[in-house]
Formats: sequence, C-alpha cells, structure tokens
Amino acid sequence: MRDFLLLLLVGVAHADRGIYPELSAPVEAELAAAPALGAELRIDTKHAMATLYAGPDPQKTYPYPLDAAASREVAGVPRRNAAAAPDHEDDGIVDRLDIVRGMKKLLLKPRQLP
Repeated sequence: MRDFLLLLLVGVAHADRGIYPELSAPVEAELAAAPALGAELRIDTKHAMATLYAGPDPQKTYPYPLDAAASREVAGVPRRNAAAAPDHEDDGIVDRLDIVRGMKKLLLKPRQLP
C-alpha cells in the first residue's frame, strides 16, 4: 500500500501523449525536487529522455540533454544508459509513470456529465 501511495505522489517533467494535456502543468507542479537516497538517472538516448529512479521505482522524467535546472536537481545522481522499459506508447516515459500521470489528471479533471 505504501508503494502505491508513493506512486500517486510521483510525476514527470516531460509532456507525454496521455489524456488531458491541458492538465500537464498542474501535475508537473506537484513534482518532488530532491532525488531519493539510492537514486539513479537512466538515460534513454532513443527518446532523448532521462528517468530518475529511486531504487527500482521510476520517479520523474526529464528531457535529455538536461537543462540547467534539471542538472542542478539531479546533481550527484549516478547515471547509466538504459531505454525506458516497459514503454508501450514508445514515448520514452516508463508505463508506470504514464499511468500515475493519467490518474493524477483524472483526479484533477472536473466531472463532466452528459
């Protein structure tokens, strides 16, 4: 349960192909600024994305190469080359982050009645 709740708190810093693109900014605004202990930055050169992991759990994505703000945010985090996996949309965002991002957007979207 704790891991599920943590997943609800993570997000991504890169626009995805998901639902409600107009809600990307509010979702991105909730992102944590500091990487967790044991963090790793995995670089996906095919999609020009970098994914921050805390252990086995993806936390956030950044466009790659990193801009100055992202570089400061992940300073000192070990890096390695690795494609996003699994990534069924082939957008460079790990499926687990895509799902969490979509859930957050659904929670923010006002209910629309027919």
